[in-house]
Amino acid sequence: MFSHNSEALDYIHDLIDTNKATIGLESVWYGDEDFAAPYPAAVVMAGGITRDYVATRTFEVILQVTIFVIHADMSVSHKIRTRQDMLFAESVVDFLHTDYTLGSNVINGYVASETPGVINRAKGNGVVSTSLAWIGRSRAPFGG
Repeated sequence: MFSHNSEALDYIHDLIDTNKATIGLESVWYGDEDFAAPYPAAVVMAGGITRDYVATRTFEVILQVTIFVIHADMSVSHKIRTRQDMLFAESVVDFLHTDYTLGSNVINGYVASETPGVINRAKGNGVVSTSLAWIGRSRAPFGG
């Protein structure tokens, strides 16, 4: 079972990257890379992690990963962009929900929220995106 966010981050990144054509994405990268890759794309970033004592020498671990689904350049018409935005975000959520255990590495995990928005770039147009908040629940022994 995953006990660190880096494990969930890498697993989700690699899972989406391996299946990007099926999902309808052109590229997948980590959050510290440039937002200049071909669209639609997914940016995977580590979120917070919390631990709570739940049993003898055992933590319940709550892992958080944020996936930004970047849909299109703002130069596309609003009517087309709005529909594309929903479809790309839904395809990533639906894909992640095909395995709630991430290959038996978490007790359960799911996309808890979807928030549409725009990422402003230093140069050029803003980029339409949807922030997906994935939450995973795991258990880890003390010291693990």
